[in-house]
Amino acid sequence: MNGKFHEFSDLAIATDLMIKYIFLMPSSSLQEFINFVFKLA
Repeated sequence: MNGKFHEFSDLAIATDLMIKYIFLMPSSSLQEFINFVFKLA
């Protein structure tokens, strides 16, 4: 990180963990997927 802190809602964190366990994604792949989803929004 470059010194910036991000605030995430409880729902965002729960969704992140749910996707990780449903799709059995490693953390790095999961982060790329979440970044992609947020770019679509």
